[in-house]
Amino acid sequence: MEHYVNIMLDSGFKAVFGDKQVMMDFINAALYDEREVADLNYMDKEISPELSDGRTVIFDLLCEDTDGAKFIVEMQNCPQNYFFNRGFYYICRMISRQGEKGPEWKYDLLPVYGIYLLNFSLPEFPSWRTDVVLANEQTGKTFGRIRLKQIYISFE
Repeated sequence: MEHYVNIMLDSGFKAVFGDKQVMMDFINAALYDEREVADLNYMDKEISPELSDGRTVIFDLLCEDTDGAKFIVEMQNCPQNYFFNRGFYYICRMISRQGEKGPEWKYDLLPVYGIYLLNFSLPEFPSWRTDVVLANEQTGKTFGRIRLKQIYISFE
């Protein structure tokens, strides 16, 4: 009898994506040829609030590659109409953590990617996969080196 791991369950998700090689292969497949992740490190998944009365963020998985790019990977089983806003908030929290004190910092932001696996569909995303980037509305061109990308993959 064959056995399968259900990545929609927390234990299955962590068993599969907790494997470094599987995680790198998954990220590389999700990013197509945009970037090649040759190595990565798992990071602390809990991000403390920026304000005393702020919200703590706990990611399912958070990784960093050797160039400093961050990868948030989330699995969401229960439908949430506000999940796009939640994903964007997660990306923004990782961007804001890059700030440094002092005149030496020139706002040289490193890439942040959010890969969100959904067991439901979002009304604003009719396709099984939607990539959201920061781009010029008129031309559709992304902005230079600022790589801010959200990938929503729906299994529904």
